[in-house]
Amino acid sequence: YPNVGKSSLINSLKRSKAVGVGATPGFTTVMQEVHLDKKIRLLDCPGIVFSSQETTDSGLVLRNCVKLEQLVDPLAPVDVILRRCRPEHLMRLYAIPTFDDSTQFLEEVAKRRGKFSKGVPDYQAAARIVLQDWNSGRIPFFTTPPAELPGVDKHTAEIVTQWSKEFDIDSITDFEAAAIEALPGVDITEATSMD
Repeated sequence: YPNVGKSSLINSLKRSKAVGVGATPGFTTVMQEVHLDKKIRLLDCPGIVFSSQETTDSGLVLRNCVKLEQLVDPLAPVDVILRRCRPEHLMRLYAIPTFDDSTQFLEEVAKRRGKFSKGVPDYQAAARIVLQDWNSGRIPFFTTPPAELPGVDKHTAEIVTQWSKEFDIDSITDFEAAAIEALPGVDITEATSMD
């Protein structure tokens, strides 16, 4: 996903500014390779948004995939935020009274923040404030995990003594060597001695 801290994590691991970081979506535009040490290389790449049920424009805005400056209609995503978040949290955050719908909510936010256009509350500006707060994490939103997952017995936990086959590095190395060996004109000793 975009803006989850991929570049910041790489800079933290490198303990220097190895890649640029920014709070806007699309800051990282190309893939970059960063050498952490002589055996570890990290790739910093643009965020990828996987398709899901929520492929609406509002869903993409709330995932911070669209720059707010380029947003034509900021009102629709605010409706989604109001359906997701508890009104008490929003009332406390913006210091506004109770509201019945998104129009009234945006009107109160505009009044509180002094966003007026020709004496009328500027709903577009208020919506952009709310979306910026959503993207920066100021709006408290979380989903609680289910009490119990259906079909999962929580009493079957066990202590393992070895890695599962997916994490068996020897079998992965053997598989890769066999795949390289099967390539025409490739000598396995040359392919492995390049490091």
